[in-house]
Amino acid sequence: MSTDNQPLPYTDEMNREYEEYERKHADKFSITILWGETPEPDAEPITYEFDTQKEINAFIHGINESDGWWGFEEIDTTTKEDKL
Repeated sequence: MSTDNQPLPYTDEMNREYEEYERKHADKFSITILWGETPEPDAEPITYEFDTQKEINAFIHGINESDGWWGFEEIDTTTKEDKL
């Protein structure tokens, strides 16, 4: 234990693990979600990673748009003229 209140140096292995973690997560944006209105006690949150904050915002927007709906049906919005 250090007596001068200085932090102990990292080992080479710890430095390598930290550097690898930083490379994998550099410039990443993440959001962690626990799904469900009343999640089960053993439910695990899921972390989603994105390259930009805009992608997170779009993801959240999609969640907000679908909240309260049980499913979806894709609607064909093309007109007859568009299909010709």
